[in-house]
Amino acid sequence: MIAGPNGLGLVGESLKVASLAEIGVALLLFTIGMEFSQETISRLQRAMLLGGSIQIAGTTGVVVALGHMAGLAMEKAIFAGMLVSLSSTAIVVRSLEESAKLQSPQGQSALGILIFQDLMIVPMMLAIPVLGASGGSSWDTGAAMRALMGLVIMSAAAGLGWKLIPGAFFLIARARSREMFLLALLALCFFMTWLAHSQGLSPAIGALLAGILISRSDFAHEALGNVLPFRDVFMSFFFASIGMMLDMRFLLANPVWIGMGALGLILIKAVVATVAGMVLRLPIRVAVGMGFGLSQIGELSFILAQSGLVEDLISQSAYQVFLAISVLTMAATPMLLASGERLGKVMASWP
Repeated sequence: MIAGPNGLGLVGESLKVASLAEIGVALLLFTIGMEFSQETISRLQRAMLLGGSIQIAGTTGVVVALGHMAGLAMEKAIFAGMLVSLSSTAIVVRSLEESAKLQSPQGQSALGILIFQDLMIVPMMLAIPVLGASGGSSWDTGAAMRALMGLVIMSAAAGLGWKLIPGAFFLIARARSREMFLLALLALCFFMTWLAHSQGLSPAIGALLAGILISRSDFAHEALGNVLPFRDVFMSFFFASIGMMLDMRFLLANPVWIGMGALGLILIKAVVATVAGMVLRLPIRVAVGMGFGLSQIGELSFILAQSGLVEDLISQSAYQVFLAISVLTMAATPMLLASGERLGKVMASWP
């Protein structure tokens, strides 16, 4: 925020940093896919399917209702609901790890919901061209067909890799060359991201599928250990690029409205996620803590927002509001986690 073109101008072009940021998001989803093993699915499937569905559907539904009441077109209201329904996997998981709570019931339930959100980025990205076309004067069947064709090609590539990748990595591992193993990992990740991009889909979708393919290999844990340092470096670029995109003058000119928007969003997401936790039969103390922990905007929302700009689902001024609210909610995550735990303890003492 300070160094970018809207701050002191120490960095004049944020597009270069944004390119590195896209690599960071791709590597984030790549590692998420690698952790998406059968064991993880079995352990977190209830939190993923039930809790994640309630959280996304509930948040999206509330935002769509509020947008409709405010006179927003239905396709734009749905897009806004999709934007705010996602939470930050990178920030929440790191915060839970630092407080040694990732393996607690709160941490595991939050992790299941976060994984479900990350997987939902695929249908959300496919829905954006369709929503953009529906807002025009006539229905563009080409947008839907391109999205469908891209999904078919990616599914075919994933199906082929599902059979070939485990055996291929077994042969690569037999060579006992750490460099060859790492290059093979990155080659698979970037090939799938290129394939997704070439089909008009988000590169992040390809990276996620590549990670899921690696998860079937016996060397998934070793692969994860090799990629994590790269992911952390490029994710730093991602958060720096977000700060550079934020127009500080816009934030300082509208502090009350942006602050109220951030507070309202936090409350909506916290309540919905708390309800999801209670449906999962978590104690009220744990459910409230999880709810406030998931109440920020996620990094994948920025990918959706940039695609929405192209499809005219969000205006430039609304995009700046979204950026400002997102940065505030992300920065407040550690405080929200602590506040949620304290509030949960208070509520647990009520009759």
